[in-house]
Amino acid sequence: MMRIGNEQSKGARELQEDYFAIPEVPGGTLVVVADGMGGYAGGNIASSSAVKTFTRVFKEQFNPENIPACLENALYKANNQIRQLKAEKSELQQMGTTIVAAFFNEEQVFWISAGDSPFYRWRNGKLARLNANHSFAAEVDRNAAMGLISENEARNHPQRHVVTSGLAGEEIHLVDKSTVGLEVRSGDRFILASDGIHTLPDMEIRDVIAASDDPQSVARELLQKVSAANLPDQDNCTIVAINPPEAAPRNKLAIAGVLLFVIVTILGYYIISGPGTTTTNNNQQSLPAVVADSTDSLQQISDSLVTDSLQTDSLATDSSASDTTRP
Repeated sequence: MMRIGNEQSKGARELQEDYFAIPEVPGGTLVVVADGMGGYAGGNIASSSAVKTFTRVFKEQFNPENIPACLENALYKANNQIRQLKAEKSELQQMGTTIVAAFFNEEQVFWISAGDSPFYRWRNGKLARLNANHSFAAEVDRNAAMGLISENEARNHPQRHVVTSGLAGEEIHLVDKSTVGLEVRSGDRFILASDGIHTLPDMEIRDVIAASDDPQSVARELLQKVSAANLPDQDNCTIVAINPPEAAPRNKLAIAGVLLFVIVTILGYYIISGPGTTTTNNNQQSLPAVVADSTDSLQQISDSLVTDSLQTDSLATDSSASDTTRP
């Protein structure tokens, strides 16, 4: 069972311009978070209309055989909706929104984003951001890593949170998307958020997730830490924490299937041949001989399955699942 927790705060802002939704979708769970831009000029309208349009289009045109295309189509329809709203009302000309969306099925997760709203995965004690950060923050951090500016200057750079992509009814400059589904493993945990969570360093986010397996407690604790930082210009903050269902390792499932097949085969042979079968015909074997042969074969198959699984795990990488494009 998918477990989800969420928390939201206005921070130091007068308006709540974040908007999120967790709609019911056949075959999985969709989570969408948007961070509106424009203040009184319509940031809240941009984020809410984008999320509502995105979820409606995704559900109406859902195709389990091509989920990346479904996500991309929903993104562009949401952008078109913002274009239409701006055309109808001159006071909304400055509005726009970031957006990040993730769809989880039983074994994989797919995502798409435009802007700086993050999508994190926690796995085995390590936190990784899965989507690209479409803001000047990435460039500022690179400058700090090269020694061109100090870490403190990078952290407080005036342009750090200026986004380089988003939905504003115009061309979407950058879109980050998964081209294939990313495997969801037992114990994985995920966070979708608005950029208000950037108040916290990654190691603090990591430690909060590691401390609890309750997603609602994780979302609450993260938001409390954001508030405790007491930044005078703290942005809106929305946090959605997701704990996917625990999944059995695939090699164990395969071995269980082979075991069942062998047991049925042996029972079928025993029923047909009868309990007293001891013939020495070259085309027949006694029940003990069949069991011995089947057991040897099963052991070989099991060893092969486990070896293949370990080889697959060692070769798998996450980097091939993401693609940042300029449409």
